[in-house]
Formats: sequence, structure tokens, C-alpha cells
Amino acid sequence: MERILCIDDKIENLEHYKVLFEEKYELVCLENSLEALETISTFNPHIILLDLYMPFKNGFEILEELQYTSDIPIIIISSSSEDQSIEKAFTLGAVDFISRQMSDREIKVRVRSRIKSHRNEVKFLDYILDMSKNTIKFKNTEVDLTPNEYKVLFHAFTNNGLISKNDLYARAWPNQVFTDKTLNTHLTNLRKKLNGISSKVVIKRDGNVQFLKNEN
Repeated sequence: MERILCIDDKIENLEHYKVLFEEKYELVCLENSLEALETISTFNPHIILLDLYMPFKNGFEILEELQYTSDIPIIIISSSSEDQSIEKAFTLGAVDFISRQMSDREIKVRVRSRIKSHRNEVKFLDYILDMSKNTIKFKNTEVDLTPNEYKVLFHAFTNNGLISKNDLYARAWPNQVFTDKTLNTHLTNLRKKLNGISSKVVIKRDGNVQFLKNEN
């Protein structure tokens, strides 16, 4: 089931999202925008519906923080129709703008379309990462991943199989305290899972660099 994260400071808007999406999607509604990054990291949504004007941290700030660290599509939902605000949101990485004046049907169609068009699979060598299921597949074997294991592989795969620890921290867990010990625990678990389905790709340590390598 696809996951939707709705970030809006108004309870009535969040309740409306529940009516629209709760039946067909796994839904998390977030009123406190300060918890956005942590929730995105733990929930790993397929799409984010984001209000622009909120106290504490507005939608523009969240877009800025995610611009270079996440490929999750973000749809702006707002009652504002100011061209400058919409243009700024798109410049910061939003993929669509939905006015609150649109019909429920159109909102649902747009969200569904964006989810379908978003890349759900990432391929590296003979491996396929499936975001919709949080799995890694090799030939006919599929293995479940935790959200953090998925992030490690996603950022390694999309960086041609080579990524430093510092880059991994910055991309996968921005603004979070994540120790080498914790990361190494995830890597140890991943190594076991990958070795269980193939010996062609292994995770190795090389100083501060964690990388995936094709063994010939």
C-alpha cells in the first residue's frame, strides 16, 4: 500500500485528507511542521502533501531542506494562488500545485497520477530496489528491508554503488544524530541479507567509505 504524508497546521484540512485518502492509502497526518524531517525519515512516504504557510516552519523551508536529500515527490496544497509563491515552490522542487478550491475528485486524481509516475524501482547491477514494498530483488529472490536498510541501498545505488559515510548521513538522515555504530549495525544486517541471495555484491568498509562492489 502506498504511503502519503500530509503536513498541514490546520486540523480541519488534515481531517479532509483522511476522508480523501485513508481508505486506499497508508496515511500519516502531521500538524507540527517541526517534526516533518523526522517523520519523513521514519515513515518513508511515496508522496508528500505540503501546506505552504505554517507556523514554526513553513512549506518553503521544508522544500529547501529536502531539495538535495530526497527524491520523494511533493505536492503543494494551498488556498494561495499567488504566482510568486507557486513559482518559488516549483523552484524548490515541488512537482505539482493543488488549490483547495479544486474538487475532491480532481485532488485524488492528481495525487494518484503523481504516485504512479514516481519512480518506484531503482536498479543497480542485477538488483532491483522496490520502494513500494521496501524490498530488494535479485533474479527470482526478494528480501524485505527495514526503512533504514532501504535508504542505505537507495543512496548507494543512485550514486553508482559508492558513497561515503558523510554523504550517506547527509542524504539519508539529514538533521539527525546517526552514529557510526548504528550505521555499521545496519550494514552488518544488510551484508547478511545480500549474502543470502547472492555473492556477487557485498558491502565492504574502506576507511570512511561504505560501498557496494561487483565481485568478478
